[in-house]
Amino acid sequence: MNTAKLVFEYLENRPSIKQCLKAGLINYSALARKIASELRLSGSASDAIMVACRRFSEKSKPAPETDSKIVRLVKSGKFEMRNRVSAFILSDDTAMLDRLLSIAKKAKTESDNFHLIQGTKTITVVLDDDFADEIEQSFAGHIVRARKGLLQITHKTSEKIEETPGFLSFLTSMLSESGINIYECASSWTDTIFLIDGKDAQKALALLDFRA
Repeated sequence: MNTAKLVFEYLENRPSIKQCLKAGLINYSALARKIASELRLSGSASDAIMVACRRFSEKSKPAPETDSKIVRLVKSGKFEMRNRVSAFILSDDTAMLDRLLSIAKKAKTESDNFHLIQGTKTITVVLDDDFADEIEQSFAGHIVRARKGLLQITHKTSEKIEETPGFLSFLTSMLSESGINIYECASSWTDTIFLIDGKDAQKALALLDFRA
């Protein structure tokens, strides 16, 4: 594999460095030395590494107007936070659908919070902790994983989200860069929903207040 391909692969697998390159915050000489050391390339490859880094940077930079669109969408939207939320991952079984629909109707009526995410082999059910016992009793033997006491963050924005590349990446990066792990992520048109650990509530609140 030639030097350029090695460098591109290295940078693609390091999101933090990639972000700094996009923002123009990287010292190319220092980065070239780091890459040469980690990939065990000879000192004579430094120039080729720097050229590859610059090419990668230019290739990865989004159009300035795209960044502006994303920021406008985030700021013009609305963040909502909801605590005491549960997420149950169930083995996929069509025989369970009628019971799920019954619980969904009850949850929507009493709390207006119910989300169903269909995977290839599992179904993820998101609802308030108040209904966790009912899920556990109804689907005993079908629960793959259960998490309670989560914090649900919902961002509501305009339909322009459909035509704005990078919007979801911006939100996930915003959380991950603050050390916040995302357990589940889902979207429905203008709503984007994240589930995070309840212990990260204060950190998330401070972050979202800052972004508002």
